[in-house]
Amino acid sequence: MKPTIGQQERLSDRPPRPPEIARSPELAILTALDAVLLVADYALLAEHPELWDQDRPFWRPPPDSVARTADAIISLARRLSDVLTRYRRAIEKHDEDTRSTDVPF
Repeated sequence: MKPTIGQQERLSDRPPRPPEIARSPELAILTALDAVLLVADYALLAEHPELWDQDRPFWRPPPDSVARTADAIISLARRLSDVLTRYRRAIEKHDEDTRSTDVPF
């Protein structure tokens, strides 16, 4: 597995500002969760470099059960991070749509 989690857009790249939190309070904790997922990814890759070392010599043994479990955690964390980013985009789109349909009186 290549260490790509930090290379895509993430929810935690841009913490929500107070007006965003006022409209969608859940963004605060979801942004914190996304940051923790990134740190967990890096920590697991640091502990198990065989997961990202694509040039590992063929004579080295394959990853053990602990490394394979770490790999599963990394995969799930990356999927969750993607979903968190999509959630924020959906909220932003909803907010834009709501503002554009407001008719001032």
